[in-house]
Amino acid sequence: MNEQDSSQGLRELRLKSLTEIVSGGVKMKRNNHLCFTNTINWDDILRKETRNMYRVSLEDTPPPSCGSCDVTCGGGGCWGRGASMCQVLTSTICSEQCGNARCKGPAREDCCDIECASGCTGPSDKDCITCLHVNNTGACEYTCPPARIYDPLTQRNIPNPHFKFHYHDHCVDACPSNLLVEDNGCVKSCRRGLHNDGTGKCVQCSDELCSGDKECYGVNHQDG
Repeated sequence: MNEQDSSQGLRELRLKSLTEIVSGGVKMKRNNHLCFTNTINWDDILRKETRNMYRVSLEDTPPPSCGSCDVTCGGGGCWGRGASMCQVLTSTICSEQCGNARCKGPAREDCCDIECASGCTGPSDKDCITCLHVNNTGACEYTCPPARIYDPLTQRNIPNPHFKFHYHDHCVDACPSNLLVEDNGCVKSCRRGLHNDGTGKCVQCSDELCSGDKECYGVNHQDG
């Protein structure tokens, strides 16, 4: 809001693609001209597991000049004026069989994969709008394939031919050249006790590097 000119200010959010807030809540204040925020079903956007942890605080009452959502919204919420601004629901309309997963409609067969965030176009982990945890070559998964897996025949841990590194929210075959490899992740700097071995890998410090009272820090490490 512009305090010097009360006639100016944000009037519509127009966030028609916002269907989920994975972490955090919502707070809006000092937006005297903002319309339609009171029509949005914020419970649908917050995750079921964390709705009681995060607050939705809307401190302003929309002005009477806002009007109503378009008739094509069917009495539901909207992000602005027009048929294209209707809120898309992906949680509160879901069948009980969906559990904590989102959905693309109210039918049982409309349930999304549990690793989908924001909704889906089908039941597969490859049909997600976006991934809740990581994207592994187009499939949403809880974590990237580990470096070693258990072989029940030999009863030993063996190298995983499908191993991939964590890079942001994606699984990759190799870390970008500007990052270091630490365990199964691509990192900006090695953690304490490790150092860059010169090939871009974080390895344990040797006695020569960390003898006596000397501590070995990772590349670009900032203590504290």
